[in-house]
Amino acid sequence: VIAPKMFKKINEKIPGKNGNQRTLLLYLIFQQQNGDFHPSELTICESCGFTSASRYREAREALCKLGFLTHIPYQELRINYKEIMK
Repeated sequence: VIAPKMFKKINEKIPGKNGNQRTLLLYLIFQQQNGDFHPSELTICESCGFTSASRYREAREALCKLGFLTHIPYQELRINYKEIMK
């Protein structure tokens, strides 16, 4: 479940033309609350409807640049809720 206020913030901060970023962020929020969630790229791509792993990586990198995600390869993919809600 995602709070209406967070949903609004995501839509305000990620333009509609960046739908892959929105889709990825919402998928991750729906799946975990910064725990031991480690899906494969294939699982993410299939779940989000990405046609290639490069679409996933582009979206992930953009979300990291915005500060919404922290990605440490092979170790961590963390959602930065405070940054989203600023």
